Amino acid sequence: MFKTVLKGINKVEESIIIALLGGMTIAAFLQVVGRYTPLPFTSGLEEILRYAFVFVTMLAGAVAVRKKAHQGVDFLVRFIPKKFQVYVNLWCNSISILVSMTLAIIAFRLVVKIQSIQQVTPSLGMPMWLIASAIPIGFALMLFYFAILLAQDVRSLLQKERKES
Repeated sequence: MFKTVLKGINKVEESIIIALLGGMTIAAFLQVVGRYTPLPFTSGLEEILRYAFVFVTMLAGAVAVRKKAHQGVDFLVRFIPKKFQVYVNLWCNSISILVSMTLAIIAFRLVVKIQSIQQVTPSLGMPMWLIASAIPIGFALMLFYFAILLAQDVRSLLQKERKES
């Protein structure tokens, strides 16, 4: 059941990223066309592009963690003997969990503060906390995926120890 839920989350993430990238492409095209023709709705397109880029970046970071394509110390791990690599991965994933958790908490507090002062975007008048919410959501997803990677490393370590004994 967990794998089914995880696949559903993955599909939603990737669908949102694809939709945002498609929307960004259309918005960028319309913005360029709007420079040379009098289109009335091009004033907020730059803002839309900027905020969509924030969402795509944070969601893509979480997808990169899920697919183990995130920046890591893989280069150094290759030089360590195989039997110690799992310990380095455990350490790296643990540190990544702490960093992701800290950043998610800080970002969540920022969103709450932005919501309390009722800040809006300059062109579109959207609540700024909606845009800022991409940051804690992204880091929370990264935290979730790092926790899964850590659990997988612990499981493989335990299986390895069972085979040795």
